[in-house]
Amino acid sequence: MKIVFFGSSQFAVPCLKAITEAHHQILAVVTATDKKAGRGLKLRQTKIKDLCLEKSFYILQPQNPNKDKAFVNTLRELKADAFAVVSYGCILGEDILGIPHFFAINLHPSLLPEYRGAAPINWAIINGEQKTGISVIKMIKKMDAGPIIYQQEEEILREDTIFSLGERLSQKGAQAVVKTLSLMESGKITFKAQEEKKVSFAPKLKKENARIDFNLPALNLHNTIRGMLNWPVAFTFFKNKRIELLMSDYEEKKANCPASQIIEIAGEYIKISTGDGILIVKKVKPEGKREMSVCDFARGNGMKEGDKFG
Repeated sequence: MKIVFFGSSQFAVPCLKAITEAHHQILAVVTATDKKAGRGLKLRQTKIKDLCLEKSFYILQPQNPNKDKAFVNTLRELKADAFAVVSYGCILGEDILGIPHFFAINLHPSLLPEYRGAAPINWAIINGEQKTGISVIKMIKKMDAGPIIYQQEEEILREDTIFSLGERLSQKGAQAVVKTLSLMESGKITFKAQEEKKVSFAPKLKKENARIDFNLPALNLHNTIRGMLNWPVAFTFFKNKRIELLMSDYEEKKANCPASQIIEIAGEYIKISTGDGILIVKKVKPEGKREMSVCDFARGNGMKEGDKFG
């Protein structure tokens, strides 16, 4: 099969590798433009571009793929059998989706129609889901709404973070895309329409989603912390200093004190009262500093039992 691959983030890397190892021909790889990042505002390329340079793939980086006529013409000239789209970062219009000989497929990290949108792995963890999965769909104009070709469930573990769960889903998704391309090539592919009554959404995260409210239950806060480790990282304040929370656990027993109060400082953790239960914090990152154990932060900032966050 002659493939044009669309992808940008680390999540897409295993899929591009798997398609290559399955001996499909990569005609081109479309990825997001290089962007300025970091304190020095140096140009930073996508993880997919890193792999493309290593493999000498033909790279396309349109600023706006749907409005770039030269880019669309290039896609037509490539005469691809299929487009494979994985964590690309831009919605593709009908003009592009109609180009390949067969059609465009998309790997989405949820059990569609649940968690349509930009951040399905994050929201599945934040919302305390027990399971999620991957879906391969035929792409249509409406976002994440195309018919399902393949799905596989994945358990969400208590200790999972956006990184550990994302890595498992990316590996399973890569094999699912390869399987889908084989079905497409053999003409044995089948489609299952999504049930609109079961649709839920996973919108792009905003900075305000990450601010910790200690009046919420400890379980909710633990889920928020582990579901936002990529961006935006969960944060609170201590003595007017912003502090990101990087590792946590929780206890369901109630604390007999106001929410946000420190009730215990131990060797490897601190315990904080919440609206329901106790949040256990183990690792933090103060603003402008490296990540550290919460106890190192406590010693360096005069933290004591009875102090409050927020």
